[in-house]
Amino acid sequence: MWRDKGLTAAIDRFWPGTKTGPYTDQFRLLNATVARYKPSRWVSRDDFTLMVTLDMHFPGGDRPGYGEGPNTRFMTFTRSPSGHPFLMSWATSP
Repeated sequence: MWRDKGLTAAIDRFWPGTKTGPYTDQFRLLNATVARYKPSRWVSRDDFTLMVTLDMHFPGGDRPGYGEGPNTRFMTFTRSPSGHPFLMSWATSP
């Protein structure tokens, strides 16, 4: 979604109600892959946090909040009551 429609569309779809900054639609994600991950917090198979490094690429290089290349974030996964497999949130700290 971020690659095809921009960050604002992705935020609206996956994190409704989240405020975005004025720069949000100024960049698109070209591609990203998971470079590595490791467990950070484990409550259960329905609630856990991983430290994930994504290798991200943007047109024109670095963007606000994200660098060209490796970006490490904590990703918390929580089982969704609505039937989706997981709700996922990103943060720079657990």
